Amino acid sequence: MANNGTKGRRSISPPPKKVQMLEDAIDAVSKEAEEDGAATGPKGEKPPLIVALDLFLKRKKMRPAALLKSWDDNGDGVIQREEWLQHIQIVCPGYEEKEILDLFDSLDEDKSGMLELIEIKHLPKNLITMQVDEVKKTEKEAQSLIEEREAQKLVATEELQTAESLAGKEYSALQSAEQDVNTAQGQLADWKSKLEALAPDAPEERRQKVMRSMALRVEELEECQQTLISARGRQEAADEALMQARSRVKQLDEELEAAKESKAAAKAKAKEHQQAQARAQAGSVVGIKDVQEAKDDKTGKPKGKDGKDEGPLSNCLLISAAAGSDAQIVSIYEQMINLVFKAPAATREKFLRQLPQLGERAEAAEVDACFHVAIDLFGFGKSAANAAAFRSLKTTPAVVLADIIRSLGKSHAYAMVAVEHSANIVVKALLDKPSLGSFVSLRDPYLENEDVLTRILQPVLVLSLNPQRMSVCRRVANSLQQGKFVDLTSKTAKKSEHAQALHVFLQEFNAQGSDPGVVGKKMPLLTRLAGGIKAWSEIPPKKPAGMPKPRMDNGFGSMKALPEFIVSAPKESKWDKFRKGDKEDPIEILSQRAPPKAQPAMPAKPPSTSSCPPSPRTKSPRSGSPRAKSPRNAKGGRRSNGKGSKKVSGSIKSA
Repeated sequence: MANNGTKGRRSISPPPKKVQMLEDAIDAVSKEAEEDGAATGPKGEKPPLIVALDLFLKRKKMRPAALLKSWDDNGDGVIQREEWLQHIQIVCPGYEEKEILDLFDSLDEDKSGMLELIEIKHLPKNLITMQVDEVKKTEKEAQSLIEEREAQKLVATEELQTAESLAGKEYSALQSAEQDVNTAQGQLADWKSKLEALAPDAPEERRQKVMRSMALRVEELEECQQTLISARGRQEAADEALMQARSRVKQLDEELEAAKESKAAAKAKAKEHQQAQARAQAGSVVGIKDVQEAKDDKTGKPKGKDGKDEGPLSNCLLISAAAGSDAQIVSIYEQMINLVFKAPAATREKFLRQLPQLGERAEAAEVDACFHVAIDLFGFGKSAANAAAFRSLKTTPAVVLADIIRSLGKSHAYAMVAVEHSANIVVKALLDKPSLGSFVSLRDPYLENEDVLTRILQPVLVLSLNPQRMSVCRRVANSLQQGKFVDLTSKTAKKSEHAQALHVFLQEFNAQGSDPGVVGKKMPLLTRLAGGIKAWSEIPPKKPAGMPKPRMDNGFGSMKALPEFIVSAPKESKWDKFRKGDKEDPIEILSQRAPPKAQPAMPAKPPSTSSCPPSPRTKSPRSGSPRAKSPRNAKGGRRSNGKGSKKVSGSIKSA
């Protein structure tokens, strides 16, 4: 008796035996409902007759021999075809007569038209064997379907490549036709202006000549317009063929994936049936037993092979989370992967200092502080604008773009802008290495596979300047996680609106690109030979004005100024020679020698404009004192050390 805090009340609990009986009844009803649900099959589909019969036997907890003995009304130990059909229709309703009789014929081993009770003893084994054969047949059909779909996909992929190439050529032809029409219209306008400029008293022959030229230009314009119309028709047909080829490839991919799933399911089912067949042969079970996955009693989660719960893999979660659009987040997660369960406490503490503190807000990057670098990708410059050139790359696009970004002294790009066929390279690079850039802009993109766009995590601006590609651009923007579509196909749109739309887009999402690596306002010294990260170092101070630059002979009699960084390079000192091991320690040498004697001063000479022989250079002592300067010669130059070096010409000094 338990006191609930209310005076005079008692808690009444039912007897344990009644509770146990109620729980058993509930479990029995639940189990029967589960078996009925398994008999109906997935999505309400009807299972094969042999499976339904086996489920009926398990539900009734009867052996096949006992069931068929109850069907033997005459007691002669055999069951006729009519009796079999009548009882099966009662036990398993909803099946056709042909399927019921086919099962009877498969159980009748001696083909006598009667099912004997001796043959029923092998019914469990026969049931399992038939199920195994049926599942293996399904697996073979799935494998043949996979091979067929793979061959069809290969053909469809080749057709897609051909359609892409044809669409690119037709688009180029359309642009050429539009340019021809514009040229013809300009020439016609010029001849019209010439005709209007003729004076009223101009010769008739001159007027007729201008009229004939105008007629020829009108004919050329009509021909160019006809060519433009046909080019537009061909371009529309090529786009339609390209869309059909892409839809065909996508459909084949879905069918191939479904066939692979069907094969995997059939293979797993065959393994279960084979295990049940082995148990039936050993006499441990009668009929088919469903192999269910072991589950924990408390959590209901699947167990591993050792019976323990399979926890989440921290490294996999970190790697998936690292595939973000911010380069700082990627680098932090890469460090976290290395630090999990490995790094000492000091290393972990140093890492935690790099994380932003509470309340700290990152400074948004200023778009005006960035600089633009143009790259010659496929479709620009002298390269071909087709998918074949893109597939012929020996290195991955991610490696190429990362090398270019690194050569500019940056770890990643703030934004990447791609036009038409070059969008394939940018998309593929971002799939391989998401930390290459923070933003992406695609203008009239031609993409080989639009299904991978859902894996792009960066904000993407999709611009449409071509009316023929507007629907494709809209679909691409809808497929992206953070896509934005801007239509610039109107006749009144200007090229400057493209830059304005990109500027507004970057300002709208600038909080995501707040990386100190791109916020800096210093410009890279791309003309310096140092390159790379050193390109961002400060410019050395310039030499004073008026100082002449040294000159050198290039071997052809011409003079060429040396670069600034070569002139200011320091000479090799004694300490450098000592470090290399060429000389002894200068301090030890100086400590062993006596102090130097005082050098007598040289008598002063009167100034003269005449030439005089140079005096020998006074040797400096070994104690490191400064050398005395040698006198100049008549031409104002200095003598060399007497080892064959030439004199430098200079101006004559006068008194």
